[in-house]
Amino acid sequence: MSNRIEIKCDGEVLMWSKEKGYGFIKTGFGNIYTHISHVEGRQDLSVGQKVTCKVGMSERGQIARDVKINA
Repeated sequence: MSNRIEIKCDGEVLMWSKEKGYGFIKTGFGNIYTHISHVEGRQDLSVGQKVTCKVGMSERGQIARDVKINA
């Protein structure tokens, strides 16, 4: 059983590094880090894309998981 608390939210891709596979999503909780391993289909994101994600905590701070691109 996991004690992880995550909050679903909408956001916009603020920055994405295709070479490094990570970036930041602008949300109501601030700018949140994400990694390509947390993006549905492990597809690259583009600046300005609208996404839905779950914001939670990692050992390094806030992180966006379960990132899905809005159609």
